[in-house]
This record gives sequence, C-alpha cells and structure tokens, in this order.
Amino acid sequence: MARADLLLSLARSRLIWFTQATYPSYQVEGMHRLIGDTLDRVVAGELARLMIFAPPQHGKSELVSVRLPAFWLGRRPDDPVILCSYAASLAHAKSKEARGIVTDELWQQLFPGLSLDPGSRSGARWRLAEHRGATVAAGVGGPITGHGCRLGIIDDPFENWEQAQSPTMRERAWQWYRGTFRTRVWEGGAVVLIMTRWHEDDLAGRLLREDAGAWTVLRLPA
Repeated sequence: MARADLLLSLARSRLIWFTQATYPSYQVEGMHRLIGDTLDRVVAGELARLMIFAPPQHGKSELVSVRLPAFWLGRRPDDPVILCSYAASLAHAKSKEARGIVTDELWQQLFPGLSLDPGSRSGARWRLAEHRGATVAAGVGGPITGHGCRLGIIDDPFENWEQAQSPTMRERAWQWYRGTFRTRVWEGGAVVLIMTRWHEDDLAGRLLREDAGAWTVLRLPA
C-alpha cells in the first residue's frame, strides 16, 4: 500500500489520525492519543458511557466536540449526534467547526459518497444528504426535545469553578440530564461526558454515585 493510501486508511479508521489529517498543526501528546484510542472504542460500539476528566486548555474539546462528530458521521452516517455545553453559543461554535470539516474535500475523500445536505446552513443544526446522520447543538438546560441521537456529547456542563459551587446550578444540570438529555439518547446509544471537575457533587459525581459500573472514566490530571 502506498504511503498516501495508508495515511488515508488510518485517518478513516482512527480518530487521532483523522484529527492530524484534518488539522495538521494539532499538537498530539500522549493524553490525546489515550483519549483518541478510547473514543475509537465508542465509535466502534464497544463503550456506551465514557467520562473524561481533564483541566481546561488541554485540547480535549477539539477532539471530542469538533473532530469526533465529523469522524462519527463519516463512519456512522445514519446515527445522529447531540452536542451540548454550558453555553449554547459554545456548542453552536463547535458544531459549526465540525460542519466545516464535513464540507472539506478531504473529508469527502475519506468518506466517499457522503456530503452535507445543501440546506444545512446553521451551526446549531445540520445534517448529511440522503442519510439520517445529523448534529444538533444546544446549551445545557436548553431545548433538544424532538431530536434523538446515537451519540450524545456533553462538553463541560459548568463554565467555571464559581458556577460549579452553586447548588442551584448543579441541580439544574442534573435535572436537565435526567429529564431531557438522557431521554434523547437512543437505546444502544453512547454518551461522552468531558469536563473539568470543580465539585464532588457535580454532574459526573452524581452519575457515578447512581451507577458507577456503567461508566468508563479517564482521569487526566494536570
């Protein structure tokens, strides 16, 4: 196999190689390879519940909230994604970046026969042409009713330490997860929660107390 074909094959099958192909300046460290390898297991259907704990500004959101949706839809074009973060504007921005990857010629070379629906102009909601795969982005606590997904991503339900100290904000995130987000994930679907831990009673803490055995946890301290 020629080197170019080998690189395309790797980018088509492994998230970290996909990230390097679509974002050549991305600086890959050991933690990124660990995250990428674990997310590959989510894409393959081997993991249904994954938590990733890491400090801010370590490149985790680039992998999980930007590259993963584009990679997932290339591999699983009929399985929609819901992407949420503490602010709707942030979730929309990440979703818009993922949509930009899907419109790139390289993505279409990696996943021939797939393309963005021509009517998908919103970063908050876009879909593939002639397939069920789509991405819907919203803020934690925001509306996602009417949309189901095979992959649900929550990228930092709390903006900062101060917000996570608020019992009201923690309860709001918990009730939204139980009453809204979890109900939108299809049976057999996957959930990826990525966050900085600011409080033991945060969303991750409550989920682990409820059913720790259901979750695979990556702890990546600074």
